[in-house]
Amino acid sequence: MDTFIEIINPFWPILVGLLVSLYPILIVARYSVFRTLREQACWAARPSKPLQDQLVELSTIADSFERLRYTRAANRLRAIARKHDESMRNRNATTDVGNASSYRADDENSLRTEIEKIQPSLLRVAIFPFIL
Repeated sequence: MDTFIEIINPFWPILVGLLVSLYPILIVARYSVFRTLREQACWAARPSKPLQDQLVELSTIADSFERLRYTRAANRLRAIARKHDESMRNRNATTDVGNASSYRADDENSLRTEIEKIQPSLLRVAIFPFIL
């Protein structure tokens, strides 16, 4: 038993150093993946795309959030997409064709603003980055 401790003793600081250096790398990696997905969601919500394509892409991105265990962000993105779908359907039913494009541009800007407000969970990114 003494010989085992004597053998491991010089390598202990190296092991601790490796673990301490991997922790910030994991934090940055997890946050960059989250941010990339959020940027993709903002890109999917651009006004030039048809509403159905936007909803499909936002749903796919929400599934990616869920797969990475960002469930709060996934639920928030799904709620934003659902609200956007309802508001666009209500506006299209109540407005004439000439005003629909200006309403849509305003709604798209508010949609992207809401998506940009989605933040990752501090527990998931910084405190427990080892749990995938």
